[in-house]
Amino acid sequence: MQQRRNQTEAAPVRDSTLRHSAAIDLRRYKAIIDSTDDAIIAKTLQGIITSWNPGAERMFGYSAEETIGHPLSMLIPADRLTEETEIMRRVAGGEMVNHFETVRRCKDARLIDVSVTISPIHDEFGSVVGASKIARDITERKTVTADLCRFKAIIDSSDDAIISNSLLGVVTSWNRGAEKMFGYTAQEAIGHSISMLIPFDRKQEEEEIFVRIARGDPVEHFETVRRGKDGALIDISATTSPIRDGAGTVIGASTIARDITERQRNRDHVQLLLAEVNHRAKNLLAVVRAVVVQTFRLGDPATIRDRLCDRIGGLAAGQDLLVNKAWQGVELSDLILAQLDLFKEQIGTRVLLDGPSAQLTPAASQGIGMALHELATNAAKYGAMANGQGRIRISWEVSAAPNAVFLMSWQEEGGPKIAASVGKGFGQTVLGRMVEHAIEGTAHSNFAEGGLLWRLSAPAENVLAATAQGL
Repeated sequence: MQQRRNQTEAAPVRDSTLRHSAAIDLRRYKAIIDSTDDAIIAKTLQGIITSWNPGAERMFGYSAEETIGHPLSMLIPADRLTEETEIMRRVAGGEMVNHFETVRRCKDARLIDVSVTISPIHDEFGSVVGASKIARDITERKTVTADLCRFKAIIDSSDDAIISNSLLGVVTSWNRGAEKMFGYTAQEAIGHSISMLIPFDRKQEEEEIFVRIARGDPVEHFETVRRGKDGALIDISATTSPIRDGAGTVIGASTIARDITERQRNRDHVQLLLAEVNHRAKNLLAVVRAVVVQTFRLGDPATIRDRLCDRIGGLAAGQDLLVNKAWQGVELSDLILAQLDLFKEQIGTRVLLDGPSAQLTPAASQGIGMALHELATNAAKYGAMANGQGRIRISWEVSAAPNAVFLMSWQEEGGPKIAASVGKGFGQTVLGRMVEHAIEGTAHSNFAEGGLLWRLSAPAENVLAATAQGL
């Protein structure tokens, strides 16, 4: 009897203890729910919000008073409503939906990316009566991920080599551009020393760059040389920048390298061309000087003026041909036509050309061009073209290799008798010494009764461009 009375008195004590413990648990759970940054929301199966924690207020902008009793659809963009219907169908069946990534709309109409875990709420009989949602804002993570994907796409699609390495020179990233430029795959490069690309004579240069990077100073548009996997040297223009951690400490370097081998080759070619132009200009000025000096010996100002203009015009005609052919040589027949412009309409009747195709070197073009101009001028004034019956035959040939010789002749006939004194002075200089000097050959003039005969011979290699020496 006494035992039953004691048990009866102990029951209220246990109930009180249980209620007290439950209250403590409730306060603890509420504290956890209220302090979390995640949104924790409960709703009925019909989608009506029944609880709304401070994390939900901060995330979506609505207060609990603005949401409890209202449909959760206020957070769901129109294009996501069917998604929510499907989720609630699964939850109603007692299924949990874990880490579902979607989009929700805030009070200010801003869309945010969220990761949601949805669990069914059961009553005391085990029936599903609602759902609880824990939503985490992953907008920043999604933005960072999108940025990473975008930057990775840019880096991977770049033709430039983009490389990162530690301050110890160990490669930490290696894009496709680096693979194409240097020949090493990412697997062959990452984890290895960047020194595999540095020629021995550039080691100190790289050390100086690392010193500057460690100080936090970028090195921009630095032109240097690197070595590929096949041992070939590559001219590059590189920009190297320090990589910093979250605290701002330099922990490595990133380098963007561009292959400028072709640009460097073009630059060297331009320098070579400039040197060649300078050389040719000096040669041309020397020829002009000789023309001026010899022409002024004629004495009469009017004659000097006319002959000087005429001779420089002939020189210019040859230069035009050279320029049009990019100084690669001039076809001999084209040179003849240019210098015989005074009587080009007689070519084929009174002027006969006989010889194979022959590409002359620039030097030969200038020397032979001046000689042809002088021959044509003399023929028009004193020789075969000074009357209506004279003729000129211009012929050329190249003897067989290996000691090939270029031979050319100018034969006049049917014109007035020419005294040898007519050919003296500058004309004789051009037909002799100047053309001989240009091609290291031999020239002879013969003022016979039948008409002027001029012959020229020289080693074919001094006269013909390389592509024409097989004649």
